[in-house]
Amino acid sequence: MTPTFLKSCNDLISNWEETLSSSGASEIDIWPSLQSLTSDVIARSSFGSSYEEGRKVFQLQIEQGELIMKNLMKSLIPLWRFLPTADHRKINENLSGLGLIHFKLLGVAGC
Repeated sequence: MTPTFLKSCNDLISNWEETLSSSGASEIDIWPSLQSLTSDVIARSSFGSSYEEGRKVFQLQIEQGELIMKNLMKSLIPLWRFLPTADHRKINENLSGLGLIHFKLLGVAGC
């Protein structure tokens, strides 16, 4: 796992160096970089050769979390989750995408 962590850290540092070399000196918002570093390390160590699939899983999960938080209070309205809103369609689309990725990673036939 150490080589995986080292590779992800080196990628992050080279990305920061490119940002600094292009502008000389600048502020860097490290929160998105640290989120990316965390997902990179987990995806590379968990999914191995399917690294890009792992990245897609993390992106879909982040998007799902944002959509759920956006609609959290609305969920208290009875039967709200059954209304065909754009957010509900996107949530269902993300769930289908996550299911397909998981089946593909597990090697389930027919996907």
